[in-house]
Amino acid sequence: MFIQNGILSEQCIADFEVETRLNLPNDYRIFLCKTNGGTFQDSIIKPQRPGELLIDCLFGLSGKSETDLRFWRGEFDGEIPEKSLIIGSDAGGGFLLLCLEKDAEGIYYYDHSYFFPASSDSENTYFIYPSFSALFSELNKSFQA
Repeated sequence: MFIQNGILSEQCIADFEVETRLNLPNDYRIFLCKTNGGTFQDSIIKPQRPGELLIDCLFGLSGKSETDLRFWRGEFDGEIPEKSLIIGSDAGGGFLLLCLEKDAEGIYYYDHSYFFPASSDSENTYFIYPSFSALFSELNKSFQA
């Protein structure tokens, strides 16, 4: 089940893009407009690497630190690529990272807490989906099953 936070105006998203100097993909903009992020119950995705992930939240522009895109951008400033955004979290303390870097676009799993045994200082970020739409499609399958 997905419990959305509400809706956002196009202007709110445009202001966020100016503030962060990021151009969000259209699929993610539409998601933010319609939901402003939200929480999941029992939503498991199974990318090849790093393994099964229990996703619990997709962030929005809520103003509440633990669920706000601005908060996480500030928390990990300098640790994630400049043209990327932490957009969600899993139950193991890892994050979903939307990367907008040329030739590296997509959704990544950022295991900053080294939850998975394969993670290390040299490798703790894993490509999992080519787009936000692909990620959200898998999440929808998970909670509709």
